[in-house]
Amino acid sequence: MQAEGFWLTSADAMMVEIAANLMSQQRSGQIDNPARALLVSTLIKLGFGPTERARMKVIPQKEEANPFNEFV
Repeated sequence: MQAEGFWLTSADAMMVEIAANLMSQQRSGQIDNPARALLVSTLIKLGFGPTERARMKVIPQKEEANPFNEFV
């Protein structure tokens, strides 16, 4: 399984920061409804909604082999 948001680039940094700040407010219980709507909208714009993910045509990156797996 790949990490969440592997399709994001450095150009998305500001939107990710906005989403992170809004998520912090959500988790601390200090968010109002307009900010919550902005959080959902921001996450959708970043591709975290199910419809948006289904529309993406992203070539998944190959996972690198972990050289320490043989010792586990």
